[in-house]
Amino acid sequence: MFSNFDGAAVTAVKDGMDEAKKLRQGELKTEHLLLALAKIRDDTSAALHKSGATEDALRKACAKRAGVSELELLNPFANSKVADGLIPLAPDVKRLFERVAVEAEGALGDKLVSSKELVLDMLGDTTCGARAVLVEDLDVDVDELRDRVNGMEKKELVGAGKKLGKKKKGSALQECGIDLCAEARAGKLDPVLGRDEEVDRILRILVRRRKSNPCLVGDPGVGKTAIAEGLARLIVAGDVPDRLKDKRVVSLQLGMLLANTKYRGEFEERLKNVIEEVKKAGDIILFVDEIHMLVGAGGTGEDGGMDAGNLMKPALARGELQCVGATTIEEYRAHIEKDAALERRFQPVRIAEPSPEDSLTILEGLKKTYEEHHGVTYAEDALDAAVRLATRYITDRFLPDKAIDVIDEAGAMVQLAAAKGSGTTTVDASHVADVVAQWTGVPVRRLSEDESSSLLNIDAQLAERVVGQAEAVTAISRAVRRARSGLADGSRPTASMIFAGPTGVGKTELAKAVAAAYYGAEKSMVRIDMSEYMESFAVSRLVGPPPGYVGYAEGGQLTEAVRRDPHTLILLDEIEKAHPDVFNILLQVLEDGRLTDSKGRTVDFTNAMLVMTSNVGSKAILSSMENGGDGSADTYARVQADVRRELSNQYRPEFLNRLDEIIVFRPLTRPEVGDIAELMLKSVRARAEARGVAVTVDDAFRAALLEQGFSPKFGARPMRRAVQRLLENPLSECLLDGFAEQGSSVSLTATADGGVSVTNGAGLVKTFDAETLGSGSGGIEAGAVVKNGKSGDELAARKNGNAVVDLPLPGFAAQ
Repeated sequence: MFSNFDGAAVTAVKDGMDEAKKLRQGELKTEHLLLALAKIRDDTSAALHKSGATEDALRKACAKRAGVSELELLNPFANSKVADGLIPLAPDVKRLFERVAVEAEGALGDKLVSSKELVLDMLGDTTCGARAVLVEDLDVDVDELRDRVNGMEKKELVGAGKKLGKKKKGSALQECGIDLCAEARAGKLDPVLGRDEEVDRILRILVRRRKSNPCLVGDPGVGKTAIAEGLARLIVAGDVPDRLKDKRVVSLQLGMLLANTKYRGEFEERLKNVIEEVKKAGDIILFVDEIHMLVGAGGTGEDGGMDAGNLMKPALARGELQCVGATTIEEYRAHIEKDAALERRFQPVRIAEPSPEDSLTILEGLKKTYEEHHGVTYAEDALDAAVRLATRYITDRFLPDKAIDVIDEAGAMVQLAAAKGSGTTTVDASHVADVVAQWTGVPVRRLSEDESSSLLNIDAQLAERVVGQAEAVTAISRAVRRARSGLADGSRPTASMIFAGPTGVGKTELAKAVAAAYYGAEKSMVRIDMSEYMESFAVSRLVGPPPGYVGYAEGGQLTEAVRRDPHTLILLDEIEKAHPDVFNILLQVLEDGRLTDSKGRTVDFTNAMLVMTSNVGSKAILSSMENGGDGSADTYARVQADVRRELSNQYRPEFLNRLDEIIVFRPLTRPEVGDIAELMLKSVRARAEARGVAVTVDDAFRAALLEQGFSPKFGARPMRRAVQRLLENPLSECLLDGFAEQGSSVSLTATADGGVSVTNGAGLVKTFDAETLGSGSGGIEAGAVVKNGKSGDELAARKNGNAVVDLPLPGFAAQ
């Protein structure tokens, strides 16, 4: 039967059977065959698409007639009851094939049957299901479709495919444009809501006698193209002045105009033919999206040449060509404004970003369209959440585009989940929050019970890593809870703090602990060493070098990090080393939660936490301890006042006044350093156990660690060096020489001469004297002179075995 069918027709029959199976039909009907023909990329399918019979529209109509929902179409097991292989032909399909076979043998002169003949026969059979779908379900004009199918082989892009100077005539406008009024009649255009003022302004310009060419100017995503499509809907509905009721809006595709114009003059000829067609028709309003592309399109020179803009100027000036353009503010300024002759022919119409209330109205108007597309329903709170969360967290895009994208993706997510058997087909606020969270990385979902409990206990989590800084832990925990509960001020950073205190007391470690506990991992923290910004010219690295300088394309170190991951902790380490110009940049971040980089992009800091560490005031803290400070609340309050006084001398008031907290870190006491030593020992044990060796230490070893690792002046860092010297050094040697075998255990104790004794699982003992272990000075050489920095008194460092121990500073009680 199919011997006289060409390849496309045979493929359509097979695909039609597959479509019938998906619709749980036991036979191939003409509507299934028409759907398959619309899938083939040829001239016939192009004619179907232009008439509104697209693949999606036909599939929905066929599914509706078969009683199959869109969700069932997505289910891969929906057609399991239909047998594999070929299925029978419906009676109307048999009659169709018989008719085209006769035509092929007779009128077609023994030619093969193509998709064109199949479609034309369907259009002529008033009893077949395919024609009923086109007329009743899709409201397609059969005569117009027949003309398109018959004339398709005659149409060709002007100037394309020339051979030996011969030219095929065709409609350049039909190939390079889309009739938006026809799209509106077919119901393919979304409604435009909340733009009455802008639409009225456009209509006023269009009915002007001269220069009746509006140009829609606005940020990307505010709805410029949608307004032009809304104009086409108004014309179709007749809600326009009488002079515009007979007009058609045709969207000109500049890409199609430029396509395949290999030789000089082809583009100009094609555009000239388009302009002539518009002038001859007399009822066409051209819509040119991204109209700035006219400037330079098809031109031969950078500053001169006959580009598309220059070709259109005469027709625009004489009123022979009516055009509606759309472009962004930046592109209008860069391309249109610099061409004064082109600019004066257009009347700019500013399209501002709609308010959240107007955006919600727009979403409500689009709700039905997206429900039909996804086969879901949107709960009332979903649309409100989309606008609210998109406004709050997606700051680099504009309403209503970003809110529409959110509900679109949420609908797709629920649709796919339902197809996998989740059951729900209702999109609610939680689905919208999930989409926004995936886009931005900000946890905007509602708090679960486990997460709420974790946030309430975040103080304890931080205190496990940071010892002896209860005030700092409490302050930063409060900031985290404010941010996650949604009560934080959305116009400022989550928190902005200065951690002031002596070296080695846990300022940087607390920032790392917050990054791990709240942001998920320490790598979520952006750490910037401010000692790299001591010079004025280095400040530009934060926001990016200005245009023309090396590195301009790479952006700023601070702005790019936050732009990529807005939900992060920013640690500005040792802020006192930064140049004063750095603080000028930070002022707007602290107050408004935003910063503009060198490329003019606004970076949002409202979901970031800003922590600055400083050693300013450490002398006041140590002086208080030297003078007999006992660590009580009164002593701490006095220390805080002293540190704040020094900070006010170092930094300007407008900077300090914008901070949420100034947290003063206490010097570490001997018991607190002992707790830190236990944390370090635990970390070394874990690394040793990964090598298959269990490590234990006794109290004598802990006492030696504390003796060599405690320093009120240098905090916990001397302890880290003591652990390296007394534990890691001997343990590494034992692992390498086989003394500590895999699967065994070792125990360590301190010897009287400052060394370490290691006992393995077999009872063998290996001793390391103090000289073998190396210096335990914590960075101070034996015999060196130490100054307390206050009075300049010289203190001789004395040697205890081979370990160097600092003498107590004046005023410190012996520990």
